[in-house]
Amino acid sequence: MEALEQHLQAEPEAAAVLIDCTASDAVATLVPRWLHAGIHVVTPNKRAFSGPLALFEQVQPRTIPVNPAMAQRPMLSKTP
Repeated sequence: MEALEQHLQAEPEAAAVLIDCTASDAVATLVPRWLHAGIHVVTPNKRAFSGPLALFEQVQPRTIPVNPAMAQRPMLSKTP
């Protein structure tokens, strides 16, 4: 994982986005470190929010609330 983190941080002016499609507790524990390093995390993994309170308290302040109205709209779409 360290090599991946270094790669994502190699160009500080570029936005780094990590997509976690796991249901792994081990990966969820890395989310606070990634957020602190400025790496954006997109994940359906609920472990960081439903696991130990200490992990939740590290992750929650760095999250962006989802706008329920936007959640039903596609983020990307094809143009005709």
